[in-house]
Amino acid sequence: MFSQKDLQQIRTKGISIDDINQQIKHFQQGFPPADITMPASPGKGIMLLNEGDQQHYKEVFLDNAPDFRIIRLVPSSGAASRMFKSLFSAREELAGKSIEEQQEWISGKKNVKGFFKKLESYPFYEDLSLKEGEGDEPARILDQLLGSNGLNYGSKPKGLLKFHKYSETDRRTAFEEHLREAVQYCESRDGMVRMHLTVSPENLDGFQTEAARIIPGIEKERGVNIDLSFSFQKPETDTIAVDQENVPFRNPDGTLLFRPGGHGALIRNLDALDGDLVFVSNIDNVAPDRMKNLRVEQKQVLGGVLLEIRSKIFYYLQQLEAYEKPEKPVLTAW
Repeated sequence: MFSQKDLQQIRTKGISIDDINQQIKHFQQGFPPADITMPASPGKGIMLLNEGDQQHYKEVFLDNAPDFRIIRLVPSSGAASRMFKSLFSAREELAGKSIEEQQEWISGKKNVKGFFKKLESYPFYEDLSLKEGEGDEPARILDQLLGSNGLNYGSKPKGLLKFHKYSETDRRTAFEEHLREAVQYCESRDGMVRMHLTVSPENLDGFQTEAARIIPGIEKERGVNIDLSFSFQKPETDTIAVDQENVPFRNPDGTLLFRPGGHGALIRNLDALDGDLVFVSNIDNVAPDRMKNLRVEQKQVLGGVLLEIRSKIFYYLQQLEAYEKPEKPVLTAW
């Protein structure tokens, strides 16, 4: 099934041929179901916190977390192509039609019609090169939004898309919103805020350019220093692609096609981080300013729970190691 050239490509990725064969076997036979013993419920995997509990854990976090090395980890390699699925289809349908024909077609498509109706309210509207003083044809607008000669939103990662619009001049990418949230609960005593993004190699320059644009302003506004770092998903976690007959799929040049693994593959990137507390959020799990306070408070509560459990575990470990006088955990809000 595999040529010597294929085997060399597989070895270069750091994947064993046994792993490749196992991946194909899973495609052929399916994946074994998870062995679920019972559902999570209150007291069995789920903590129910009343208002007093939440305040307690928030205080634990605020009093103690800044003494730890906190990192915000944001998986950011996801492309935005699925976000624009209906618009991609509309772009194909509208190509070559007159403006009247385009408008008639759009009138029968609820999602696409809604997009054009709300166009001016989208955060990317001001970035489109539209004709002044007259209505622009829908097909050209979609080309401007999705095409490589325009904003290229159809190929960009989600983190570099304008997600929220506060004014014509304050329009933020998902990346910027994550940074603005991180500075509210990831700051250490020395004023350092650490954030780590996992990105695709081809998008690194774009994220670095956006970082150079937004970080100085956030640092000045909040009085912090932002330590931003990046890493790539490990190639050895990739999965071979197959066709409908479960035969390895090949690129036009004859090489094997591999797909990046899911978010679980990023456990190696997480393990490589030098941090005591790591808060993880997907790049599109982001909120506008009006909802940030709630998100920040919940992260502080979760962090407080983690710190208290950590402190108890360390105390028990000291007892198990038979220290004569194990030190009791010291937490301000204990």
